[in-house]
Amino acid sequence: MSIAFPLALIIALYYWFSWWDNWWGPIHGYIVQDSILIGALIGLLMGDVTKGIQLGAYITMLYIGNFAAGANLPQDNVLATCIAVPFAIQFNLSAEAAMAFAIPFGLMGSMMDNLRRLINSMWNDRAHKHIDELNWKGLTFDGVWGPILVQFPIRVIPVVIILMGLGTFGDALLNFIPEWLMNGFSVVGGMLPGMGLVLCVRLIGRVNLLPYFIIGFFMAVTTGWGTLTIALFALAAAFLHIQFTAKNDEGVKFDFSGSGAEQPNSVLTAKDHRKFCSRLMITYRISQSLEYLYGTGVCYSMIPILKKIYKGNDEGLKEALHRHLAPYISEMMWGNCIMGAVVSMEETIANGEDLNPEVINSLKTGLMGPFAGLGDTVQYYTIMPILKSIFAPFAIQGSFIGFFWAVIQCAVDMAVGYFTYGLGYRLGRRSILGLLKSGIMNKIMIGAGVLGTMMMGCMCASYINLGTSLEFTVGADAYALQEIFDMFVPGLLPFLVSVFAYVFLAKGKKYSHLMLWFIAIGLI
Repeated sequence: MSIAFPLALIIALYYWFSWWDNWWGPIHGYIVQDSILIGALIGLLMGDVTKGIQLGAYITMLYIGNFAAGANLPQDNVLATCIAVPFAIQFNLSAEAAMAFAIPFGLMGSMMDNLRRLINSMWNDRAHKHIDELNWKGLTFDGVWGPILVQFPIRVIPVVIILMGLGTFGDALLNFIPEWLMNGFSVVGGMLPGMGLVLCVRLIGRVNLLPYFIIGFFMAVTTGWGTLTIALFALAAAFLHIQFTAKNDEGVKFDFSGSGAEQPNSVLTAKDHRKFCSRLMITYRISQSLEYLYGTGVCYSMIPILKKIYKGNDEGLKEALHRHLAPYISEMMWGNCIMGAVVSMEETIANGEDLNPEVINSLKTGLMGPFAGLGDTVQYYTIMPILKSIFAPFAIQGSFIGFFWAVIQCAVDMAVGYFTYGLGYRLGRRSILGLLKSGIMNKIMIGAGVLGTMMMGCMCASYINLGTSLEFTVGADAYALQEIFDMFVPGLLPFLVSVFAYVFLAKGKKYSHLMLWFIAIGLI
């Protein structure tokens, strides 16, 4: 058996397309890169859609906590899926074995992404020259097409070679692996979802909320309730936690009326704002680089709105575009508050009012960290894992309904992005600073932390599959060790795995080292 070149090429081209990186904004980041959808498409090409969906669901749980915090991709779930699913379907591997097999390719994808971002620094340098020339085609190539094309050899050629090689030598490889090792891979696969879930808890970063993890874990183990039911209890717990722990003097009161707006007589229409906000969310990551982060993409996205703001003032336009090539990184849904205020400030400068242009980049660099922390906690460490866990059981059963977590997450992100952009534009920079000082943001993050931590406990209980078959005899009686564990502390082994993973990461150890420990424990 072998994976034919046309199939290998199609999968490799999809992998390349998936990493055009926000070509359609959150649609690309969630839907196109979703392991369940990729598994379904590969299953369709290979004649087993149900198994493709199931494999994609298990890989989704493996990478449930995989998020490119600070634009650094820990592992590439797309490459892991594009390699593991066709190999597992071709050679009829179990889902657990497929998860273990996916790991090295997830790590390989991370290295490929770093190479892509290293090369992308050159587009920012070229963009400065094209701005001076007001060369819009050149800027479009720098911001979009150049970064897309440079990925082609990095992503397509290796995937074709790997798939065809595995298809050709897969039989020999599987025959070479002893049965005990394949069983060990299955055990490892059953443990691996715990890594991603515990990573989410670690990234939430609130040690005082860990009791909620324990509550969520043993609530799932002892009640048998589904994820959605426990999520409702977690929401209630988050509300009560905020109510009973918030201080009366926490921050200052904040006025959302918009009195801080700085451009009552703007040249921009509501349509201009919608188009810019959409363009920003769609294109800001395409040209991301190690040196300039999202700077090139942010500058490219701002071309139309800055051209209208600085109409008839080419020198002012050039200076504004150069400003926004500066390194910038934030979570761009909640962080759109910053970009709304930035547009308001650009209008202030264009109207000749007294505002030092350096304040714009000072605002961006000063606020990108706080809003990144807020957005990452709420969107990616709380909402996304919960949605995945709610829909994953459908996909594990082979139903395409499991894919719809990505559709919902995409809609939530787009709605948040439009709302926060408008809020930032209306309120202006002074009111955004007031918002950060008001305590509202802290309450949101604490509430999300309670919800996320409790749900991660629930999901660890549901998705870590680990038990022992050891038995011992006392006289004439035989006792199964797992039955004793279940009698005293149900779910003890998955809980101990979760605790081990958390303590390991809390001591500053690397995620990749934790993976090696999981593999070693599973094989033993």
